[in-house]
Amino acid sequence: MICLCFSSLATIYAFNTNINQTIAVEASRKQVPIRTFNVIYHMLNNIKDELTKRIPSTEEDVQTGSADILQTFEITERNKKIPVAGCRVTDGSLEKKQLFKLIRNGQVIHRGKFKFFVFLSS
Repeated sequence: MICLCFSSLATIYAFNTNINQTIAVEASRKQVPIRTFNVIYHMLNNIKDELTKRIPSTEEDVQTGSADILQTFEITERNKKIPVAGCRVTDGSLEKKQLFKLIRNGQVIHRGKFKFFVFLSS
């Protein structure tokens, strides 16, 4: 059993029981963690935490709005040229605190927050 846990990088969980000394020594030698619990809720929380660490996180893009770029130009700030895009919101809404994805011809050319965000009313 210890060899199987070692090869699969598993953890042994024991609830309300004592661990046999020979199993504990073998697990220690193969560096297989053994966790013992007397309270079921503590064990379940520990298992949940371990699974959360092992599952890769996923990112999901949620579109809240879209805009068309009307004109691009550069401004100078502290002797540094900064690209600026003049846009018109065509659908939904955009907020400064959001992350943006700028797409041109199906290719993502910018992902992240915008440094400047100015609203003009017409």
